[in-house]
Amino acid sequence: MPEQRILIVDDNAKYAEWVRAVLEHAGYLVDHVWNAKSGVDTIQANPAKYTAVFSDITMEHPGAGLFMVPKLRRLGYQGAIVLVSTGFDYQSVFLLSRFTLGLLGVDGLVVKRELLQHGRWHIKWITQKQRTQDLRQTMAAIQSVPNWEKKQN
Repeated sequence: MPEQRILIVDDNAKYAEWVRAVLEHAGYLVDHVWNAKSGVDTIQANPAKYTAVFSDITMEHPGAGLFMVPKLRRLGYQGAIVLVSTGFDYQSVFLLSRFTLGLLGVDGLVVKRELLQHGRWHIKWITQKQRTQDLRQTMAAIQSVPNWEKKQN
């Protein structure tokens, strides 16, 4: 895989490290910022640098990650955007929100509860756009968080 970089936007160090571990295990280079404003600033400075953005929803305020997504799209960001959230942990909430998330420009969703309880990694894809093709294929091969036992302690 050619060198590809992913931006993690999350104010929770534990979850950011889990996501980083998965992405680095898959061969991606990873940068991390702590809030949505920094995420927007980072993408605005160099939108072509990042293959994807993985973002929490609640950071500097509830919904910060959701508000960030359309801002990134208005800046012309063409990469995949994946939310990593506890807010969509229940299948019924995800199904009801899938259409709305797609309209915002979200491509996929990682459920934090699965990471926390089972160490499982799974992206629920919302869109099947070209920008997600390589990421979908790479992420499909990942079943669990690398070094999970170390992360729980």
